[in-house]
Amino acid sequence: AGDQYSGNWAADRKHGYGRYVWSDGDSYEGEWEDDMRSKEGTCRYANGDVYTGQWKQDMRHGWGRLVWVDGNTYEGNWRNDNVSPGSRNASPPPLH
Repeated sequence: AGDQYSGNWAADRKHGYGRYVWSDGDSYEGEWEDDMRSKEGTCRYANGDVYTGQWKQDMRHGWGRLVWVDGNTYEGNWRNDNVSPGSRNASPPPLH
């Protein structure tokens, strides 16, 4: 099966609250704006990592918490999908 979305729409775009599941097993539940993840939401990655926090234009941006499947955690500021300087030395999981 392909990607699936259930939630609010505006002008044929995801807008408001909704849940999206990608065919690879990643999922996002939270706010959408103009077809992009926005404001607050949780992304559960197929590998077991979980990000909960703020989004802007489909990128992790603002305050958020990423818990890696191995139990390590980063909680703090994100900018354009990257963790703040001096954070855990690991790459965040890729986005769609």
